Amino acid sequence: MEKNELNSEDRDQVILHIINKDKERLNHANSHLGKESTQKIRPSFWSEMATSKKKIFWTDYRNLVQNNDSISLIMVPAWGVIFPPYNLARLTGLLRNFGYTVYNFDVNVKAYHYLKNNELNYWDSQYYFKWSDPYYNSEIHVELKNLYDDYIDQILAKNTKYIGFSLYLTNLLPSLYFIRQIKIAAPDKVIIVGGPQVFNTWFDSLIHEEHNLPRGMINYVIKGEGEQQLLTLIENHD
Repeated sequence: MEKNELNSEDRDQVILHIINKDKERLNHANSHLGKESTQKIRPSFWSEMATSKKKIFWTDYRNLVQNNDSISLIMVPAWGVIFPPYNLARLTGLLRNFGYTVYNFDVNVKAYHYLKNNELNYWDSQYYFKWSDPYYNSEIHVELKNLYDDYIDQILAKNTKYIGFSLYLTNLLPSLYFIRQIKIAAPDKVIIVGGPQVFNTWFDSLIHEEHNLPRGMINYVIKGEGEQQLLTLIENHD
């Protein structure tokens, strides 16, 4: 894309622009990621069990156990709205493949439609600062609180043991609200967080000191790619 071709830094608008430019080259056959292949791919995930002969891979181990655990994966605003959250989709497919029950709650896209008639589009990049203090609580949270509380009731109704959030700069404050309310209502829930925001060295002080989240409300922080870590955590948690 040529410099200044698109007068926007909004991620969704840039992706949509690229898709529109390339749509003549795209069709159902070539739009899938990767190449067609008949070769069977063996997942490299393993259960961290080992024998004297070999390590036991998940594809071997999964048939030996009944996976009764379940998890809810939550995406709260603000995030992109032109496609589903691919991180949650990836983890959902992986966990379901190994026998776990997974529920997804895309609160972000519901909130977008809930507020789309507002004068300001809070999902536009020029307004992303509104998702931080001091603007968020006075402008956005008051409008979305009822929607949030409805979703918290739905999440708790699923009665999943684990509840996971992917944290970004723009969805940190809504995520902390969800975590706080869920833990107050159901202290036994296991809260797991990942995402770019947890990589920051100041993450601990940010959530506990600046935003006053009580320690213990977040049970696990996953830094890095979450697939193997999440599988290992759930398998070995008890």
